Order: sequence, then structure tokens, then C-alpha cells
Amino acid sequence: MKKLVPVLAALCAVLAAAIVVTVVLRGRGSPTPEETTAAAKTSVSAQARTSPSDRPAKTTAPQATETSAATTEAATTADPAAWQAAYRAYLAAYESEDWIEPKFALIYLDADDVPELAVCDGSYHAAGWKILTWLDGLKEIGEFGGWGNFFYYERAGMIYSSYGNHGAWTANLYQVRDGEAESVWEGKGDLDEDGNEIFFDADDNPISEEEYNAQMDAVTPSGAQEQQLSYDEDGYFITEANIETYIR
Repeated sequence: MKKLVPVLAALCAVLAAAIVVTVVLRGRGSPTPEETTAAAKTSVSAQARTSPSDRPAKTTAPQATETSAATTEAATTADPAAWQAAYRAYLAAYESEDWIEPKFALIYLDADDVPELAVCDGSYHAAGWKILTWLDGLKEIGEFGGWGNFFYYERAGMIYSSYGNHGAWTANLYQVRDGEAESVWEGKGDLDEDGNEIFFDADDNPISEEEYNAQMDAVTPSGAQEQQLSYDEDGYFITEANIETYIR
């Protein structure tokens, strides 16, 4: 038995080293919403449940598109500690390229009382805003916009997203319901040989600028306020202090 003790001790040391190496070599990067939700639910009890919000009272935009009653009720009555913990955990683990300084912001995309989390890596060409929401769990809606810019219709659940390259562009209006974004309009454009804008519908048929705007206006929520997020002008850098200060 005495001879086995050194052998067992050596085996334990090898296993411990393997565990450390495994932990160190785990893939890095932004957590999935599912991982973040699981981590957040274990830490909700540690969050203050009575911290007041200094955000103004919210009103539904006129003629805003309705969301399902079940989803709205669940989000409206959600424990603030739950979504706050999920957003904080997501941001605390968020990583991007070394040369990028990502920012975050809270927005009210749909009509409930729980804000959506918006995250952007920068103002370069392909940089859109990643939008996440809380529906009894963290869910990523998608990434929208480009050059660090993103437009949405506050409390109407609608996103305007455009992406351009070398003069050509594609634009979409997305209706968001239950955390899913569905394109309800698409338009395209380009520059002719003289540098003038030319417009197309979703099927690449040439249309006038007036037709282009009329098609978009037909599905735009009347009375809702269009808001913009710009990486250069809005949001907060993802730091521990900013996460603690603004996720509330």
C-alpha cells in the first residue's frame, strides 16, 4: 500500500495539470446567448432587486405594430435582476479583435419595459450593431447596419438596416416579433456612370426614387420615432465600470 501512495500522488498531479491546460486552452470569444443565460440565472440572487431605474416612463408609439400578448406580458413583468445579470454577463465576457474597442447601449426596440442590448465593434465597413433581447432568457435578434450605424423605430419593433459598398447599397426594414427579425421590405440602389443615384425594388426592377420611398413608407410604422445609434457618437465602451453604471 505504501508503494501505491507515490504512484497515486503522481497520477493526481498529472490529472490536475491536464485540467489546467484544458481550461487555459478553451476557445475564447463572445459567449452564446444560451451560455450567458445559464450563467446569469445562477447569479440573479446576488443582484440587487430593488435598485430604481432613472429611465423615463415609456409610452407606446402611435400605430406601432403589436407584439404577442404573452411575450409582452412576460417581458414587462420580468425581474430586472434577471435581464440585468444576463446583459452584464454577456458584456463581461465579450471579446473582439485586439485593435477594436467595442461599445454597448440600451435601446427600447419593442413596446415592453425591458430594454434591448446593442453592441458594436467599431465604425469600420462591416461593423453593424448586434441586438439582443430578453425573453425569459437572452436571445440574439441579429446584426444590423454598417459603418457603425444602426436605425430603428422606437417601441415599434422595427429596424432599418442598410449596407453599401462602392456606391451600391441594399436596404431592409425588419419587423421584430418574439425576438425574430423578418424582412418586410427591401430596396436597392447604385450609382450610374454620372454618379447619380438609381433605385431598384427587391426584384432588381428599376423604379423611381418616389416609388422607392413610397414602398418603404407603406410599411414604416406611422408616428413612431426613428432613432439612430452611431458608434462614433453613442454608446459606452465595454468596461467593468460602464457595465456596472449603465446596465440598470
